[in-house]
Amino acid sequence: MQPQPVQAPPIAPTQVPPPPITTETPNVPSTSGGSETNPSSDAQGQQGVISTTGDIGGFGSGTGSQTIFAGRGDAQSAVNEAGTIVLSQLNVGNITATTGASISVEAQQLVAVVLTTGQVNSVNALSTALSNTPGGPSSEVARRLASKLARLLAEGQVNAEQLLDAIRSYNEMIMQSNAEFLGNPPAELLAIQISLSRLIEATGGG
Repeated sequence: MQPQPVQAPPIAPTQVPPPPITTETPNVPSTSGGSETNPSSDAQGQQGVISTTGDIGGFGSGTGSQTIFAGRGDAQSAVNEAGTIVLSQLNVGNITATTGASISVEAQQLVAVVLTTGQVNSVNALSTALSNTPGGPSSEVARRLASKLARLLAEGQVNAEQLLDAIRSYNEMIMQSNAEFLGNPPAELLAIQISLSRLIEATGGG
């Protein structure tokens, strides 16, 4: 069971490391690693959607134009709604991995607490859970991801910039983990992957 980013095909039983989360158009060279700030009302048919350039994972591999929401309009409402649904599922342990495998209720509820409250103890616990599995990245990388997730879904409002930062941190963790870790990831990472994927899908860019 592996953490499988957005737009990746279903993972077969063989151990295949997943690519980072992307949104719209992979393998297109880009000229900038930053984000465009000009809103586009027709991207994916939703108001409040903007285009970003460069690798959404922040690794400079050049994934081309991506679709991310600008924090307003239809896209904002869709992402907020998706966040509410994700939280309700995490709180009762109702999220499943992309393979259909179950994810522990405790792991899901820990992720939910971090996403809503950002409590220091919960962020520390999540960071520890992400870094204690053999083959994983450094504790610093795990802590960065946990910190970027803190209060991402607080008060029913998803911040566009924070969502992008969280995706970059998630991708960093995937890219710095080895096959052993990716073949048997912690349950918390699977819960994070599904949660971020659902939010990206809601923008119309997943």
